[in-house]
Amino acid sequence: MIGLQKAKRILSKLESSASGVHAVLLYGPEGSGKGLMATLLIEHWLGNQRAVDAFRRGANPDVHLIEPMGASRIIRRHQITPPTPPNEPPVAHLVDFLRTAPLYSANKVAQIVDAERMNETATNALLKPLEEPALYAKLILTTTSISQIRQTILSRCLVVACELPSDEELRSAFPDATSEFITMASSSPGQLHRIAANPEFYQKVSRFARQLASADASQLLKLSDGFKALAEELDSSAKIGARAANTKVVELVTTMIAQQSPERADIIQALADAHRKIIGNAASNLVFDAVLARVLLK
Repeated sequence: MIGLQKAKRILSKLESSASGVHAVLLYGPEGSGKGLMATLLIEHWLGNQRAVDAFRRGANPDVHLIEPMGASRIIRRHQITPPTPPNEPPVAHLVDFLRTAPLYSANKVAQIVDAERMNETATNALLKPLEEPALYAKLILTTTSISQIRQTILSRCLVVACELPSDEELRSAFPDATSEFITMASSSPGQLHRIAANPEFYQKVSRFARQLASADASQLLKLSDGFKALAEELDSSAKIGARAANTKVVELVTTMIAQQSPERADIIQALADAHRKIIGNAASNLVFDAVLARVLLK
């Protein structure tokens, strides 16, 4: 973990069982290190090496992970509390997990990843576990978008910001990283680590961003095919799903154009709109084709 000095200081105070904290919300940009901070906090709350070793093997029954489900990437009510809706596969839910004491850990720990993806009914269902926790119950929420977390949730958690490192810290940790890659990573160490592991792909993204910023209407079809190819390549290598890959490529291209060609506010705005629509489950190919038509056929 790079930087995160304030977060580390706050979380170190939780080493005392007298802290009384049973729920922590970690927020920060993608790749800022909040996932690693959550892992360290889980291991601390488990309380003994046997429990930690089992957790690291993915075999500790006292740890429960809740993530967004399906193509729409939503956390639904039946992941928090019963009953399971008709025609839905049975899902282990939070309330059932917390109903019994831990088997061999000091606490039971549940982590909710991308907590901003909880729908309204899931958010409402989470209030009771937050308000009336068992003595052994610990909750960790992580999010990249704290503005989308309801105040009723925030007020019941210790909220900890996972700030990005300084440029000096980042360059010290990644001495071979180019300025272009640091820009593409938005100064996020996690994203920069992924870029450094696959530089050829991200160089393609950078070239595509330059082509889009200077393209004319005759290149519309080629650019559309280029976007789809980048998203397919990212999905193939990272296994994140087609929608997430399309969203990520739009995000990367937007970042690069904003840095390389800030005068192209039309493209930047169009891509920002496309990003929002793809997250909202619009068809990615149609959205991007519309962006190209909107910008290049003006």
